[in-house]
Amino acid sequence: MMTQEYQQTRNFLHSRIRTLRKKAHITQEKMAHRLGISRRTYANYERGVHAMPVEILVCIADMFDTSLDYLAGRDALTEQELPESGEAYDRTETNRNHYRENLQDCQP
Repeated sequence: MMTQEYQQTRNFLHSRIRTLRKKAHITQEKMAHRLGISRRTYANYERGVHAMPVEILVCIADMFDTSLDYLAGRDALTEQELPESGEAYDRTETNRNHYRENLQDCQP
């Protein structure tokens, strides 16, 4: 059973990610492509149907040049401090490949 605090954090996380994506004028399809997942999987993550793996959260934080604390609502950044465009977006491909390589190294 989820605690109320956990559920609020989870809802805030999904809401903040959706807000960042829309503010940067990035479609769910483009987000999914950059993260190396299907649009349907991304949509389910964004709606909170499924929990996002840490690797995806880190890539999203890098994409929007923000922190995991901010995504989870634990950071005091204001809306004015949010990135205006997808400038940091291009770093995601490199980061995704880095995380995938590290995950492959850890598998038995």
